[in-house]
Amino acid sequence: MKKEILATMLIMCILCACNSTEDIQKENIIIQEASIIKEELDIYSAYEELNKASLNIDSINLFCHVTEEDIYEYSEQVKGKYIPVSNNEGIFPISLIGMLEEALYNLRNFDAQTFMEDIIESNYFDTIKGMGADDYRIDLEELYQLFPELYERKNEIDNVYQAYEFINSPKNCIEMFHIDEVGSYKDTYVFVYKSGGTDGVYSVLITRKNNDGFISLCEFETQNSGYGRVIKYEDSFYYIFLQYNYKLKIYDAIRIHKLGTDADTENILIRYLPEKYIWKNIYTDQISPSSHINDYIQSVRDTVDFEQYLENGNTEAAQLFWGDETEDNSFPLTDEYNQYHKIDFTNTSIPIYIRKSAHVPSNYRTTWHLKSKFYIYDTETNMVIELEKLELGEQYPLKNALVQIWFKKIDGKVFTFILHHISDYNYMLNVMLIEEGVITIVRTDIISPQREFVLTEGEVFKAY
Repeated sequence: MKKEILATMLIMCILCACNSTEDIQKENIIIQEASIIKEELDIYSAYEELNKASLNIDSINLFCHVTEEDIYEYSEQVKGKYIPVSNNEGIFPISLIGMLEEALYNLRNFDAQTFMEDIIESNYFDTIKGMGADDYRIDLEELYQLFPELYERKNEIDNVYQAYEFINSPKNCIEMFHIDEVGSYKDTYVFVYKSGGTDGVYSVLITRKNNDGFISLCEFETQNSGYGRVIKYEDSFYYIFLQYNYKLKIYDAIRIHKLGTDADTENILIRYLPEKYIWKNIYTDQISPSSHINDYIQSVRDTVDFEQYLENGNTEAAQLFWGDETEDNSFPLTDEYNQYHKIDFTNTSIPIYIRKSAHVPSNYRTTWHLKSKFYIYDTETNMVIELEKLELGEQYPLKNALVQIWFKKIDGKVFTFILHHISDYNYMLNVMLIEEGVITIVRTDIISPQREFVLTEGEVFKAY
């Protein structure tokens, strides 16, 4: 403000001193320069005021006195009773499908750091151990017995993977199974090897052995290794594994292949997916006027939790949810690939321009999340400045990733709605008010699904 007063006083002094045409021209130049200085001061002042990590997860009291364990317990309450689903016309035994559905029903979304230890102690492994999951997997001593030529080179072999190479297994082989008989084929071997790609594609090769080596019977790809095992059930052999959801970074399905010459098509996928969501309000601010916010949430929640906007096991990216943000095609950075919306969500009378995009990763390191960038724009000078500290979604962790953000004007103020993925298919919605740089959490809800089993038979997975 002081700079603006000084600039105005300077202009008035010049006006009093100038009479010639040349002086008037100089006067106009000075007025223009003073105006530019004022405008630049305005946009940079706005930048200093708004460029804060207000939307960062560390700045928000995300859990409002509940823990992830509380959310897990709530999700267990609402997911529904165990109701098996079967395909009476399929080639897989109904009893086998039922046992694996029950294992999936009881499978907890373990912590990524301890998953290997936890899953081996889980109901899933207990179930498949009863079907011989440990009987057909070959260790190094069994390889020496099956392949006497290996024993002669024992001093050259340090581990089972080197032994695989010596018997001419596929490159990058990680597992080998031996079955005496599959159908009419004697002495059958199953190899599992990594095919490559950032999403960890694996191949399963079914062979029979003769004097010349291994003869291929069938080969198929899997989305991941998934602690795969060969099992036996009612005189038939199967390859079974937990299928990984790369968007949510969880194991949420079991796939079974019937071993034989048609193992690629003779398969079934068992998934336990959300049917509908149950909302639980865990916090409401009693100080802020929130009745209209509650009414608004009630009116949109069936839309928000529709599979169009949440990850419900679909292959496509979720769509973006919008509130009162208005699209602005006059924004200088707009093109056919990038659309920008604006709204004054900090309640400072300064519109902020937003670009949102859903990011679906194909690796083990990141989860599905929303990327958002924010800008301020001076329409008179055509100047755009990015609010880089507000940016969201570049380095989100495996948990608590932002999946939707939108803004709604209620009772004369703009409220911010932030939806995070917490775990498995559980989400949390935080509603907050950003005003004069102060963040107030207005409402928090847990969103957890009721689920149902979904069976898909005969689907052939192809990575590329």
